[in-house]
Amino acid sequence: MGEAAGAALPAGWRRGMVDMIRGAAPLSGSWFRGGPGCTPEQQIGIYRDQYRLRLVGAVKQEVLGLKHLLGDEADDVLWRFVQARPSRTWTLDRIAGGLPEWLAQQPEGTAARVDMARLDAAVQRGFTAANGAALTPEEILGGPIRLALAAPVSLLRLRTTVHEVRGALLAGVEPPAVREEPVCLVVFRRGIRMRHWAVSAAELALLEGIERGLPLAEAVEEPVRTGVMDGATLATEIGGWFQAFAERRLLVTARNP
Repeated sequence: MGEAAGAALPAGWRRGMVDMIRGAAPLSGSWFRGGPGCTPEQQIGIYRDQYRLRLVGAVKQEVLGLKHLLGDEADDVLWRFVQARPSRTWTLDRIAGGLPEWLAQQPEGTAARVDMARLDAAVQRGFTAANGAALTPEEILGGPIRLALAAPVSLLRLRTTVHEVRGALLAGVEPPAVREEPVCLVVFRRGIRMRHWAVSAAELALLEGIERGLPLAEAVEEPVRTGVMDGATLATEIGGWFQAFAERRLLVTARNP
């Protein structure tokens, strides 16, 4: 790159070059001399192609499940996402941030694909989240403490069974067909591995109450208040729920505001 035909580079050439490389402006070889192997347009085109390959590849690393559901459409759809939502950080970490919301507005954004994008995003968030001091069932039920979800935990209400597909992909077995049915999912971390756990609507309602910052006594009433379980059944189930929450290290003591 240098002066074209002896002319000085125009003001704003850096911004213009970035726009060409990221696909936001048409290619122009006027700022390049070219060489024995390529024209000026081919020269800047090489930068653009390498940029596209690098960024689309980085997004694919974060969206295992969505990449599978997109199939042959993956490169085109994910490149459009990168163009529409260019990274604002100096690293490629979380380059797929905002993908579920963007995909929901696209023609390719089926319920299953958007659900999978949300699940992929929850896994990525949880994998890098900090650990907290998990609580035992006795600590949870034994005193007036305010609880919070552990940082790696995400709660998802899905419309499809994409968690089964993602689980099969991780296990290296043939994924099942996606079914349309409501799924209440908890995404959490065990050791250095992310897990998902399908729970009842009542369990999810309780956990959502804790996520919103409700005191424990109020959060426990959420299944009844939302109409997904009656009080008598709740009283018989609550102890087992908190045992399961503790085993999965879902809850921590909330920090003071």
